[in-house]
Amino acid sequence: MRRRHALLLACLLALPAGCGNSRTPLPNLSRPAAAGGLRTLTYRNAGLRFRIPSSWRVANQQGPLVAVATSGLAVAAVWRYPRTQALPDSASELARARRSLVAAVRARRTTVRVIRSRVVRAGRSGAIELDAIERIAGQIRRVRSVHVYAAGAEIVLEEYAPTALFHSVDHEVFSPLTQSLTVSPAAAG
Repeated sequence: MRRRHALLLACLLALPAGCGNSRTPLPNLSRPAAAGGLRTLTYRNAGLRFRIPSSWRVANQQGPLVAVATSGLAVAAVWRYPRTQALPDSASELARARRSLVAAVRARRTTVRVIRSRVVRAGRSGAIELDAIERIAGQIRRVRSVHVYAAGAEIVLEEYAPTALFHSVDHEVFSPLTQSLTVSPAAAG
């Protein structure tokens, strides 16, 4: 009997030790959630519509910041800056705007490293795309900003994530979001 109690006690004492070696791993909260299904967000007052993964959190904002979507350490922010001056449209005007934008970014943030900049089309509108490495809140991030000139405004789509995650987030979320962006005149109100 004593031997059975000793064996039972030894087994009971060994159980917690065994459980400690088979812990369930914690989820990595810095990795964005899988894109899964997409939902369309429409901001009539800003004249914007785009698609974002259903699993991402979206915080609606007040102008000029329209919305911020986040998952893990990945962020996409959409801004709308009304413009009264003529917007760049021709190839030469967009090239000049690209050079000015790159110079302004470098002057304002001396630690930013521009990877590339180029003139692109976003829907039917001229746009400038900047890819850079910069420090945001003390952390190194890869950042893509797309500046779309349409409907009397400069729409800025800013997307960033840790450099090691950027490529996968770009493929699953950022590029589809950018391609889905449609701009129309802002609703009065």
